[in-house]
Amino acid sequence: MYDPDGSGPEWTAWQLGDAMGAAQVADALWFNHPYVSDVSHVDSGQYIDRPLWNGARVPYSLFQYRDLQTVNQMPGSATNNGMVCSTFLAYAHNYAGRGLVSAYTYPHDRIANASNSLYTGVYNHCKASLGWFENAALTVICPVFWNVCGNAGNQVANCMAAGRCDTSSSSIWKGVRDNSSTTATSISPDRIGGWGVHPISSTLWASDYSHQLQWNSGGNVYGCWQ
Repeated sequence: MYDPDGSGPEWTAWQLGDAMGAAQVADALWFNHPYVSDVSHVDSGQYIDRPLWNGARVPYSLFQYRDLQTVNQMPGSATNNGMVCSTFLAYAHNYAGRGLVSAYTYPHDRIANASNSLYTGVYNHCKASLGWFENAALTVICPVFWNVCGNAGNQVANCMAAGRCDTSSSSIWKGVRDNSSTTATSISPDRIGGWGVHPISSTLWASDYSHQLQWNSGGNVYGCWQ
């Protein structure tokens, strides 16, 4: 979705590709896939349907960016049963009988740059959110954990680099960053869309360009936001 002034959605783009195949993927998930309905935390009168995979809910997992494991296969598995948007689409593609979406291996320099950028981004966002006064107050209140933003950056970087979301030790993500043999094997949004170095035959959506989406079109209409 595109919202240049914050007033609301201006337009929505989508990739059509094989229209019939795309509809079959969406229908397979909507009508055939196991799910559970959770009560909304905002409105107790509303329910949110969440897919079940391997008998459990599918949480968002940053480690999927480093290693999707066998999410794109059937039945497949992953650490903590997790997925991200692009790996979920690869799973859905295969689940609906539209074929395996192969993974792509990214070289070490990409991993190192991503690790540094992720840590720095979280750290800077945290510092900007706290401000000098609140940061100083936290230092007084929690002297043992004085580097609050550094710990936050470490924890998020650990989560993506090694699937270790339970620790703020910098040695874990830096160990991955500084090991020249480490790589990442995953399925990115670019691979789903057939962009960049990825072939336009990577998925049934890829052989197409973006269209404006009309929610009043005929038949079942599905959308995904991230």
